[in-house]
Amino acid sequence: DAVRLPEISARNSIIVGMRDIEAEEFRNMRETKIPTLTSLDMEQLGAQKTLAKIKKTIQGLPVYISIDPDVLDLAHGPGVAVPSPAGLSSRELLYLVTGLANENVIGMDIMEHTPDKDIQRMTAHFCAKLIIEFIVRHASYRKY
Repeated sequence: DAVRLPEISARNSIIVGMRDIEAEEFRNMRETKIPTLTSLDMEQLGAQKTLAKIKKTIQGLPVYISIDPDVLDLAHGPGVAVPSPAGLSSRELLYLVTGLANENVIGMDIMEHTPDKDIQRMTAHFCAKLIIEFIVRHASYRKY
């Protein structure tokens, strides 16, 4: 619901990897008109075109990235609140997130890790890798 804040533009926001969409989410998408790419949309477009679409949407504006590991296919991210098949692979999510490292990213979070479901801490390890890989590629990091 952050898109309802006056400082946030739905036109320059995007949801990527959504699946198992509930009626309330459909209503929110319709009401806010926030662009959305499902995991099947990404499969059809491919990772490069998906990243290009994200960059076109954010238009170089300050961007905050919020990552819900639920976007991962359960084979890649078992330690989530709602594990589900047909999600993104860890490689696809890593490609998208690191592909945004040179954009005007002002912050990033990873939410909803569920340790008691995380087989061999696969999800935790991947999330740590995602953060590290983003940081070493982020434009502000390379200034030092």
